[in-house]
Amino acid sequence: MYSREDIKEFIAACDNMINSKFILVDKRIGEVLKAVATTKPVYNAIAESMINFNFAGAWTTAVSKNGEIFVPEDKLIGFVFCMLKAINDGKININELLVKHFPSDDNKRSSYALFCGATILPFKEQLIEKLCEEKQRQPEVKKEQVERENIDAQIVERLLFLAKDAKTYAAGLKRIKGCPVTKQEYLNLLDALIMSIECGHSEYYCVLTSTLISLSGKDKELKQRLSGIIELTKNKE
Repeated sequence: MYSREDIKEFIAACDNMINSKFILVDKRIGEVLKAVATTKPVYNAIAESMINFNFAGAWTTAVSKNGEIFVPEDKLIGFVFCMLKAINDGKININELLVKHFPSDDNKRSSYALFCGATILPFKEQLIEKLCEEKQRQPEVKKEQVERENIDAQIVERLLFLAKDAKTYAAGLKRIKGCPVTKQEYLNLLDALIMSIECGHSEYYCVLTSTLISLSGKDKELKQRLSGIIELTKNKE
């Protein structure tokens, strides 16, 4: 199993956010997202949870009633990560979220404390539990992971260019014809792809690219741009 020492930066960032004050929320969210990106086992677990996850739909359901929030238990890791990223990007207003869905309770707990208790605390706990389970399978895939991650810097630079090019193209479209998810959901997956390439996690950007191609509907140009990523990884194997 992973020890707390292996993921101490992530745990510390979550604990700091939980024990902090609302006035520092922007800083604390940034620290958690940074810890996710720099703590490989945590990042890998989150990347896996993001595959085929519809955050927009889950979010609409979660905030459908004032004074309550319904966090999907089976999708909590992906949900909280996407929520934190959306807050950090300015797409979700944290002040409005706390006022509408986390009113102070009879025990005098603040809205911020209730928010952290419903999201950040279980997010941290589920990831720790998941990593303890995943560690048992790690020796079986370690050699494969090492081989995949030996892609040289020049190839990675090209992969990153192709992924960002696909995002620029997709962002410029009014809609993606035949795509079964919203344009924003598609762009979120492209963000996850770009992050996985930057972090060198080839086991995830291969899966994410295939998923994006399958979601590209009738847009042949978009599929062609993404196919370049698949071809580069095949040529390197």
